[in-house]
Amino acid sequence: MLSHRRAGRAVPALDRREAEGRSHIAVSAHDRMVEGLVEVPGDELGMLALELGIIGRHLFVALVVMAIVTSMLSGPLIRRTLSRPKGHQLESLLSSKLFIPNLQAETSLEAIRELAALAAHQLRIDAGIIEKIAWDREQIAATGIGNGVAIPHARMPDLAEPKVVVGVSDAGVPFDAPDGQPAHVIFLLLTPKADTIAQLEISANISRLFRDPRLVERIERTQNFTEFLAVLKFESKRLSLAAG
Repeated sequence: MLSHRRAGRAVPALDRREAEGRSHIAVSAHDRMVEGLVEVPGDELGMLALELGIIGRHLFVALVVMAIVTSMLSGPLIRRTLSRPKGHQLESLLSSKLFIPNLQAETSLEAIRELAALAAHQLRIDAGIIEKIAWDREQIAATGIGNGVAIPHARMPDLAEPKVVVGVSDAGVPFDAPDGQPAHVIFLLLTPKADTIAQLEISANISRLFRDPRLVERIERTQNFTEFLAVLKFESKRLSLAAG
């Protein structure tokens, strides 16, 4: 049969099949859009939905306005995120001029004083100020983190960028660590007072590196700054590869 009766007039079978096909396309497009599977750019997707009658003209205009506003708001945020500098990495802050391979201190105060004296000489900062700020902080909360490491620190008012002074002690220096062990590697962190993040980033980096207590043993076997830095870089690379 080539035609069907509807509302008093004949409808060719071909037209009926075409109408059913369009209806099927509209339903299929609607289902795929709801599921987020339509691979069509946002503006073309909106036009397609409008043409198929899935949305009305008022909703279409609202979607376009929302897309424009979202783009205007998210653009600057994305640019700021992409342009944000990477966090401070310990290896890039170390220097042979701020390294003591045979720390002589026997107490935490002596260790801070010895490291502060070297920092003052190299950075032209008053050693007394460094010692006072770091020691005051030490008395509030001890900076021994365990596994033979201590991280005393001072936020300096006139410092332009973070500096790290390192001392290695064969005998070990008590820093009231949670595990009760003395510190054999002591990092004195000096950071700008206005930078509230640097100290946390560097401390976290050190804590991550020294999770393995055997790292301190390897550092104690080093003879100079070059060997010390090589051990740290090797451990840092190993952890990065392990993290995937």
